[in-house]
Amino acid sequence: CGGASGGIIYDVELSDAANAGLPKALKFLQPIKAKYPGVSWADTIQLASACALKHCGGPDIIPYMKFGRKDISGPEECPPAGRLPMPEGADHLRKIFYRMGFNDQEIVALSGGHTIGRAFKDRSGTVEEAAGRGTQYTNGSEVARLDGKEGIGMKGGRSWCRKWLKFDNEYFINIMEDAKSKSKVDNGLLVLKSDNCLVTDPSFRPYVEVYAKDNNKFLCDYAQAHIKLSELGCQYVVDGGIK
Repeated sequence: CGGASGGIIYDVELSDAANAGLPKALKFLQPIKAKYPGVSWADTIQLASACALKHCGGPDIIPYMKFGRKDISGPEECPPAGRLPMPEGADHLRKIFYRMGFNDQEIVALSGGHTIGRAFKDRSGTVEEAAGRGTQYTNGSEVARLDGKEGIGMKGGRSWCRKWLKFDNEYFINIMEDAKSKSKVDNGLLVLKSDNCLVTDPSFRPYVEVYAKDNNKFLCDYAQAHIKLSELGCQYVVDGGIK
């Protein structure tokens, strides 16, 4: 992780295994970037993430974000590969996030981002479901737009949550249910090693328990961690960024 710098537009970073699936997201943003060429790629991507978060029912962090990020000038400035989180256990999560200045509470909060989205066999390889082949929750029945109209998404993959386009604390409720029953409650949902460790690690688990019971607390803590991550390692056109 080298900070929001627009490096994802270059093949050397976009082709990193941990970024599989992002070429599609980048294509969605290209017309917007073309319409507003004065806005950096770094700002465009961070603003898109904040808009998506709000659209899914999550906290509105846009008024609290900094902008004015500089893009790197070329692929030679992209950070080394292998610095992104992988679906491994607690030691791996801490190795990645401690290096960036995050604590255990922030790691758990950011993990709650799994409340939205899916994994695909043809991307991460962590599930059996590929594009077009889904579970009972990803077979096309989910409404992808707030206005109820047909979205532009596709069927397939496996989600962490039943309502995988709604940003709330269902993710924590699900992994706590699995922990209490000592078995997987719903085989239609995804649980990775990086998810399971949140309830087996004695330092992570108390935060999971709080978030499973208190959605507002989760949204508040997630918002702060998201903003912190969005500012990590950024270079701005003016000192301290623009608010």
